[in-house]
Amino acid sequence: MGMIINKETSYLIGLAQTDGSLRSSSRNRGCFALELSVRDSDIIYKLQEIIPYKSYVKIRTRDTNFKDNYTSIALKVYEKEFRDFLVDNGVPYGKKSNVIKPLEDLSYEVDYVRGLIDGDGTVSFDKNGRPLLSLTTNSDEIRDYIVNYFANIIKEEPLGIKKNKRDNIYNICYCGIRAYEIIPTIYYDNCLSIDRKYNAALKIKEWKPDYKKVFCKDWSKEQDDIVLSNSVQDSILKLDRTESSIKNRLFRLTHGKIK
Repeated sequence: MGMIINKETSYLIGLAQTDGSLRSSSRNRGCFALELSVRDSDIIYKLQEIIPYKSYVKIRTRDTNFKDNYTSIALKVYEKEFRDFLVDNGVPYGKKSNVIKPLEDLSYEVDYVRGLIDGDGTVSFDKNGRPLLSLTTNSDEIRDYIVNYFANIIKEEPLGIKKNKRDNIYNICYCGIRAYEIIPTIYYDNCLSIDRKYNAALKIKEWKPDYKKVFCKDWSKEQDDIVLSNSVQDSILKLDRTESSIKNRLFRLTHGKIK
């Protein structure tokens, strides 16, 4: 049978690096498992059709540290040839959160990135009704890779390029117009994805950004206080303004250009 790098397998590798797991045992035995909330069962069955090896699907309900009566669905593949393919393409055995590295063959890069986001990312609207795109990771190499990848789409640097104090992980985040401009390139029409996130991306594509409001709106004293008391990146997220707008306002405030 065999597997090659294409759109579907590039996506699968991104999802496996974030939400999947590989375990091994004696005599070359082992298992690949991908376990998700049952609400995302659609992607389990889509991947089962793509993977050319015998696979098993199991649904179970149990209490976890985060939720009682949590129902999950798991896809399991035991075939060594399949496990070897994953290992050769950046999915390690055992604990992997801080050691995963970007896929080397990036012929289908956007699909790989979407796999990462479907696994450990967010595609939604924030509490203010603005588009939100984020990816959490504990890997320095994935952090560097994803920031550079997004930099080819939009110039503004995201939030979360340093590990947060609470979880000691990166939470790379774009909000507002910046997220709106990135998401359609990642979640293109009819792409392989978790339905829940694909549908969120469709709603974000319909969002109507007010560029005039973002780039030309007046400054208030409260907004000036935010600029003076926060980093440039935090101000970008809180005020939904461009980096150049924040930096220019900060310069004017700190150099006596505003009375």
